[in-house]
Amino acid sequence: MHKEKILSRFIDILLALLILLGISYRFVNMDWDSGALLHPDEYGLTNTLTRLSVPASLGNYFNTRESTLSPYDKYDLDGEKVADGPDNRMRWGQLPMLLIRLISEAINTTGYTELRRTGRYVNALMDVGTLLILFVIARLLFHDRRIALLGTALSSLAVMQIQQSHFMTVDNFSVFFCMLTLLSAVKIARLEIVRRDQTSVFRLTKKAWLWFGLFGLFLGMTIACKINHVVLGVMVVVAAFIAIAEIKVHSKKELNRVIWLGFWMCAFSAGVMVLTFRVFQPMSFRAEMGNTSFFTWQINKDWWDSMLVSISESSGIGGGPPSEQWAHRTPVVFPWINMVFYGMGIPLGLAVWVAGCLGLYRIFRSRTTEWKALLIPVFWSFFFVFFMGTRFVKCIRYMLPVYPTLCLLAGWGLVSLWRRCGGRRRIFPALAGLLVVGGTLLWSTTFVKTI
Repeated sequence: MHKEKILSRFIDILLALLILLGISYRFVNMDWDSGALLHPDEYGLTNTLTRLSVPASLGNYFNTRESTLSPYDKYDLDGEKVADGPDNRMRWGQLPMLLIRLISEAINTTGYTELRRTGRYVNALMDVGTLLILFVIARLLFHDRRIALLGTALSSLAVMQIQQSHFMTVDNFSVFFCMLTLLSAVKIARLEIVRRDQTSVFRLTKKAWLWFGLFGLFLGMTIACKINHVVLGVMVVVAAFIAIAEIKVHSKKELNRVIWLGFWMCAFSAGVMVLTFRVFQPMSFRAEMGNTSFFTWQINKDWWDSMLVSISESSGIGGGPPSEQWAHRTPVVFPWINMVFYGMGIPLGLAVWVAGCLGLYRIFRSRTTEWKALLIPVFWSFFFVFFMGTRFVKCIRYMLPVYPTLCLLAGWGLVSLWRRCGGRRRIFPALAGLLVVGGTLLWSTTFVKTI
């Protein structure tokens, strides 16, 4: 028994060291391009951000027609255009621009090269935050330190997460807030969101209001980074279902009341999401004439036009470079191959999907409450891969929001396999773990050497 404890402690320390190594990889050679501006999105974002500034007042922040943080055209009080904006086709969210610009001005790195470097460091730190949230989510779902450490270690060594941490783009920002949203969903799923009062009538609990509200808050911030991540909103329904699935009711009337309370909580999350989006994405709103304030809910035509252009390009209708590269790509299969062979590497890429399929099987066949722990990471991973994998544009980085949850499932699968095997049969899960972890480490280390 003493030897087993020593071995267990050694494995925990080893996994923790792997996590630290993965974090350090995110900060290796942040000047990898020697100022050549090789990433087109980073180039565009840098050009825009260097021409923006943090508004001097809250009024200016919300007054889109003249805001110093809005990339769109400037207008007078009569609604007539008076100046071109830095980027009138900006389609990225405003929250990452606000955070990067705030930090750059705070540490006086607003020059072209300095701002881009600062943005890269901030982007890398956002992914470190993603790893920390993943660890917390794993502990809440499985109550198992080993699964949390292993899943986080695999995510820290995933090549695509390391690569994206070297660019000043909005992807890591959106994944960070996506993980905070999923953390809220996990808390909702574990809550007693409704409880019988003294008269045996079901009532909402205070914690239900808190976590459904936080879900809406973090979802709004996620959408203020990337608008297409609005699909994450489906997870509040999944979480609410888990929370009320096993509540004992004595009549159809009670069942209807529980369902309606769950529905209204989801609606409450949606309302908080809209308000949050309004706060962190003010450039999406503008009055045709006069000033724009927080209470202005008229859509900014410039922003809407940029969304239409983006939709056209991402649907293949727009055509032309660089969209032609996505023509005749097999939906789901093409991004899956990119994820397995490049984004994660073959050992980890295959492991996450074997574990994902096993998790899907366990959800339907498990006779325990294990399905409650698995449903959120399994549903989100499969749902988002199908959603993004069927879009016309199938960039490998567009799958980043599921990398952490898929790595979590790989950690769960390997630990579950170890515990289901006994005696000499444990040689098989041990070898599987060494292959996945060792192969992922080799894959990421080889990649970092090329930076």
